[in-house]
Amino acid sequence: MTTDSESNQTNGVQQTGPYISAVIKAKNEEDNIVDAIRSLRDFADEVIVVDDNSSDRTARLALDEGAIVIEARSRDGVINKLDHIGFTQSRGVWVLRMDSDERMQPLLADTLKHHARAGNCSGIRFARKNMIFGKWIRHGGWFKADQLRFFRNDAWDRDWFYADIHSQVPVKGTIIMLEARDDLATVHYDYDSVHQFINRTINRYAHNEALIQFRSKKKASLLRLFLKPPKRFFGRYILRLGFLDGMQGFLLAMLLAVYDFCIEAMLWDMRRRGKRTMVNQ
Repeated sequence: MTTDSESNQTNGVQQTGPYISAVIKAKNEEDNIVDAIRSLRDFADEVIVVDDNSSDRTARLALDEGAIVIEARSRDGVINKLDHIGFTQSRGVWVLRMDSDERMQPLLADTLKHHARAGNCSGIRFARKNMIFGKWIRHGGWFKADQLRFFRNDAWDRDWFYADIHSQVPVKGTIIMLEARDDLATVHYDYDSVHQFINRTINRYAHNEALIQFRSKKKASLLRLFLKPPKRFFGRYILRLGFLDGMQGFLLAMLLAVYDFCIEAMLWDMRRRGKRTMVNQ
């Protein structure tokens, strides 16, 4: 692995500054993977795509774009394991964690590189512009610089990954938070339709989150089942001003409340079924 003081060579061009690796996990993302990789062309020295047993052309397209493809498979709903595999295989002094439906923006890329060269931190938090149901969602807690997705390769916790599916990587040392601005964020093409949200977040993510909690011996709670969904809706729609995003804001607050309800209901059902859950999931 190179060090901050070393130069590196990419595509035959001698460069100075830290070597940067970008890690993208993907499953059946042939419609997204090319644009994701191309958005990193002037930023990352190495792009690693961790392909989660895709049945489409994701892996082939990534290879054609010059990415390193690692074949892997998530288990028990722990998709963080895919990121973990990519991080451990990366050669960069710095690592970027990115999704296949995400795009790097030029000013953010320049800002991240500036801090990496300066060596003044171990990690950087920045925002994502979540494009949901055809609109950039600015309120409801969706746009804030809370994503720790760029960090030194020698500072992240190697024991991380068996956590909830949206957990962030623990990083030791000084963490910088960039301003939440539209040009200092990645663009995240998250959900195009309500059907897609239900299929991915409620049918898949809620089940995976409940399964993780089941395997960690957590018990379902009638009180949480009763209180958590309305608390989520009120917090997103009222306290965090989700109503300013119109119909999209209302739908997202309601769907997230349903998501919380389904996690708790599925956890209760898994406890009820006991050993059959271990066999049938």
